[in-house]
Amino acid sequence: MMQVLHVDDEPVILEMTQFFLERSGEVQVTTCTSAEEALGLIESTEFDAVISDYEMPGMNGIDFLFELRCAGITVPFIIFTGRGREEVVIEALNQGADFYIHKGGEARSQFAELRNAVRQAVEKYQADQEVRVSERRISEIFHHLPDATFAVDCGGRILAWNRAMEEMSGVAAREIVGTGGHVYASPFYGISRPTLVDALLHPGEEVDAAYTVIQQEKGLIIAETEEASVDGRPAVLWAKVTLLYDQNGNVAGAIESVRDITAQKQAEKELILAGEYRRTLIEAHIDPLVTIGPDRRITDVNAATETLTGLGRTALIGTDFCSLFTDPGRAEDVCKMVMADGAVREYPLAIQGADGDVCPVLFYGTIYLGRDEEARGVFAELHAPLPGGGEQGICRVMAPSLPG
Repeated sequence: MMQVLHVDDEPVILEMTQFFLERSGEVQVTTCTSAEEALGLIESTEFDAVISDYEMPGMNGIDFLFELRCAGITVPFIIFTGRGREEVVIEALNQGADFYIHKGGEARSQFAELRNAVRQAVEKYQADQEVRVSERRISEIFHHLPDATFAVDCGGRILAWNRAMEEMSGVAAREIVGTGGHVYASPFYGISRPTLVDALLHPGEEVDAAYTVIQQEKGLIIAETEEASVDGRPAVLWAKVTLLYDQNGNVAGAIESVRDITAQKQAEKELILAGEYRRTLIEAHIDPLVTIGPDRRITDVNAATETLTGLGRTALIGTDFCSLFTDPGRAEDVCKMVMADGAVREYPLAIQGADGDVCPVLFYGTIYLGRDEEARGVFAELHAPLPGGGEQGICRVMAPSLPG
């Protein structure tokens, strides 16, 4: 039920208004005879709308409205008066009145108009409040996004610049919001120039060659560029751009999020180089070499291993290392022993090639730890003993060179 405060110095008008408005069952009216009294009520009671006469002793209706607005009270306000001069109407509306309704005429229609005005004003006010709350929540979410993010309208004018973007760019939101001319690119490229956001807003334009597109579809582009800088140092940036829509579903602009992935890219390059180095070492060795993980799955082999087993590299990688032996159970046991004890020496096994030939071997194994001191795999050697003692060849099996 809507709570309405009615202010008028004529008790008869107050009684009639209360009667006609409350008979609908959707309004409850509180009455008072002066603006001064009304200000006191508003301090202690929450009302959905205020109806006020214009000409009253002491403070008139427009001065009353002015006091409310100066105090930051935005409750819907309706002037309900017999005074109808045009300048009064204009002043009332300029001060923020929602409706101006003349007293007089047939009571039923007059109060029906007043009731409708109250309903419309309250519904609009509540809808506006919901929008403000929603916008405030969206703004809070926007500013708490972990990625540096900014938004522009269709003309390229900056609408928002979140805290992460302030930290990454060194540019405060108050200095850049409202500007245009591609200035959002300056902190990262040294000049004002189109970025990924412009390619999305102008579908006819191709994505700048400085970007490597990872994903592109309607309303979305994800790309990387190595032609950027952060804090004066060269940087690799990941960027994601999506369209921004208004309440009617029309494109209102776009949002671009930026992430510095320089360290990640460097780590990937180092990992690739480490893998290439490991492969070089493996292939350069004349004896069979295999890398296995803690799950005993083969992760890499060299050409000598392919010759020993009669199986190609593709067929071996991903298979269970223990399955290469005539007794997989014993092979699994020795792998567990290495993981438990840290090392095993001269453990007899037999490896069977694809052609059926069986080669007896002695297993030497050592656990491999990462920087976190967690077991990452097993380094092992398989020695094929010569008749009567000695060793005629070596099949070495070692843990993968894992990062960390």
